[in-house]
Amino acid sequence: DHMKQRNLEPDPHIYSILMSMCICREDLINFRNILSSMNGSKFGGNLIAYRSSLNACGKIGNWELALELFEQMKDRGVKDDLYAFTRLIDALGKGGKNDLAHSYYLKMKQSEENLVLNLEAYGVLISNAEDLSKAEFYLHEMEKEGIRPN
Repeated sequence: DHMKQRNLEPDPHIYSILMSMCICREDLINFRNILSSMNGSKFGGNLIAYRSSLNACGKIGNWELALELFEQMKDRGVKDDLYAFTRLIDALGKGGKNDLAHSYYLKMKQSEENLVLNLEAYGVLISNAEDLSKAEFYLHEMEKEGIRPN
């Protein structure tokens, strides 16, 4: 509101910071207001802000909001990318939604964007696996793609 009073419009990085702060403080009312403001601006549907928000959701384990944001991002025509998928999977895993996290792993592998998983993505999958057999599955998939654990 202070920025609007001064006829200043936040850029995607400012939106990202504000949205992440609200999520980490679990202030979903202000978060939704800022998201709405961003979506109504020329920066509506900005990947940077969505990525940042997904990351914040993962930090506090708010898998419901992460899933809502990811789907909203896609509905708004924002192209998904490896980072967005990885942050969603991290939030789902931390929220104990391992089956759902695995289904998004499969969607990520079949994405039209031809996403190539990296060490970080596999690290998130392995660290959030619900049991040893699932962790070994992801490790095997990682090795099949020629990615070596560090």
